[in-house]
Amino acid sequence: IWRSSYNHKSGWFNAPVKLEAKPIIVVEGLHAFYTDISNALIDLKIFVDVDKNIVTHWKLIRDTEQRGYKYNDVLEIIKKRSHDTAMLKEKQISLADIVVKIDAISQIKNLGDKHESVDISVSIKRNTNKTVPRGLLEFIRTYLCDFKDFTKASEVIGQSIEMCQNGGGNISVKTGDFMIIKASGYDIKDINCLNGYSIIHPTDSRQILNSLSEVQLSLILKRIGMKHKIPSMEVGFHLLLKKYVIHVHSIYPTTLLCLENSKQIADTLWGHMRYEYIPYVTPGYDLFEVFRKSDLNKNVYFLENHGIVVSSDSLDEAISLVNEIHDIAKKYIKNQEGTEEFDILFAGRESNTGFAFPDAAVFFNNVNKKETIAAHNYINIVGSKLGKIRYLTDTQIKMILGLESEKHRQTL
Repeated sequence: IWRSSYNHKSGWFNAPVKLEAKPIIVVEGLHAFYTDISNALIDLKIFVDVDKNIVTHWKLIRDTEQRGYKYNDVLEIIKKRSHDTAMLKEKQISLADIVVKIDAISQIKNLGDKHESVDISVSIKRNTNKTVPRGLLEFIRTYLCDFKDFTKASEVIGQSIEMCQNGGGNISVKTGDFMIIKASGYDIKDINCLNGYSIIHPTDSRQILNSLSEVQLSLILKRIGMKHKIPSMEVGFHLLLKKYVIHVHSIYPTTLLCLENSKQIADTLWGHMRYEYIPYVTPGYDLFEVFRKSDLNKNVYFLENHGIVVSSDSLDEAISLVNEIHDIAKKYIKNQEGTEEFDILFAGRESNTGFAFPDAAVFFNNVNKKETIAAHNYINIVGSKLGKIRYLTDTQIKMILGLESEKHRQTL
């Protein structure tokens, strides 16, 4: 068939595209089986019944951020459509074979505030006696719980500028054979249910793990990005590690990891942890290759001149380890003479122009990346009081700037 789809940005329908039948056809949309014809044709009908306030919350975030609407205009549109919405919803719920119910556990205080944490409950029920593919209900339950963990970790870790600066770092959660990971170029703090992440399919996982070069990996990530968003270029080592992986450029540990005696400092401060110290390599494919040869049963990895990686099968343990590493480094630095705490004002301070970590080389001249510039200046100013800084060489910087994934991030 030839089919047109509505373009929410332009307000017009896109040019028709040809769709060819396959053994399984998924029809997704607000009114997928409202008509008698579509109801008769679809073999398995699933309706996602979301609480009215959550829907309003999601629409306000999407329409004001992505579609350019004003807040009150969105509310007015929702009000005008409320009668039709109720009619369409009730009929499809009565026809659905499976109903997934999503409710808000507590009141949403600030509708449309993407930073507000919304606790939800999820229930799944069969509406008919129709045979359901084995494992489908359990997959839905597992995915929703794991996705909630992903957004929770992003919110907890991303809220502090000390922990995350601009688009640096990434978080992933494995759910069954799939993986949810931060999309390239997005800030961890801006991840929500609508934006900032990519889904890695089992087939994609196999191709990534079998990739043999940075160029090949970049091509795979771009292809994934055509379906979702381009995943973080660190997707390779995320796939190798445990269920929950948190990689951040936490300012205090990263400052210490940029010193020439960083290995000795790591042994002193974090010797009680099960960790591996990884000498500097170019982010992305080269770092992925190093992880392939590493002990994947460790919980903590210190990346020289880069940051920290925590891996665990428990979300609470992963978050706790990140905070513990950060707090130990912060206490150590504060106890050294002449040091200061990190804040955004470091973006306006004068410092050595040498680059000590990859994001500094990539974003130093980008006025929109003040957090990264502040981190660059902090490491140069405070790091020099702690010891001798190990700066990236011209060759290392050239390799970073030549990465296909970094070229993409610089366009965002």
